[in-house]
Amino acid sequence: MANEVGTAKIRCCDYMLILGGLATGMEPRVKYAAELINNGLTIREQVAGLGSFRELQDKELPISREYAPRAATRSIISSP
Repeated sequence: MANEVGTAKIRCCDYMLILGGLATGMEPRVKYAAELINNGLTIREQVAGLGSFRELQDKELPISREYAPRAATRSIISSP
């Protein structure tokens, strides 16, 4: 991460947006966001995770089953 936890110059914001990615890459971003909040960052409105619908990769299944046990690997969007 660019900043060490607790060294961010911004102490308050309206929203925190956490960018998506592989399930294995999302976990460190969420933990970092939690550390910032626990170290005094104030979020006025809400924290939001940004993602998309896509098939899960095999390496994502173990971690995704921890927080989303019913996650599916089949596509929910049909092709025209």
